[in-house]
Amino acid sequence: MLHSNKAGQVSKTETLVQKVLSWSVYDILKRNRPSIEIAKEAKYGRSLFERLSEIGYYKHLLNVQYRMHPSISQFPNEKFYDKKIIDGPNVKEYHCTYLPGRTAFGSLDMKKLSGKVIPYGMI
Repeated sequence: MLHSNKAGQVSKTETLVQKVLSWSVYDILKRNRPSIEIAKEAKYGRSLFERLSEIGYYKHLLNVQYRMHPSISQFPNEKFYDKKIIDGPNVKEYHCTYLPGRTAFGSLDMKKLSGKVIPYGMI
């Protein structure tokens, strides 16, 4: 059996190479098992942030968010950050500006005129 990660992005040639070399790759992985176990014990999979935090480097929470509307940021702030995140002034001033008779995301209604599909409002 051949397992390919992101198979939708792999060409036939790359798949063929994997199939032909699969036994040698298996053999390499089998021989490297002791080094893989050592790497796990040494925690080589940790990020630089995790490593620096573990040895006592100062951590600072960036506590102002400038992207989400306050009603959206409320949940992650309460659930994951103990309400330590504040909304920036730019997001506090967000206002919904709907055009009269339109939905927030525009109309998806289509009209068919003389064989052409024209988005609503473009007539």
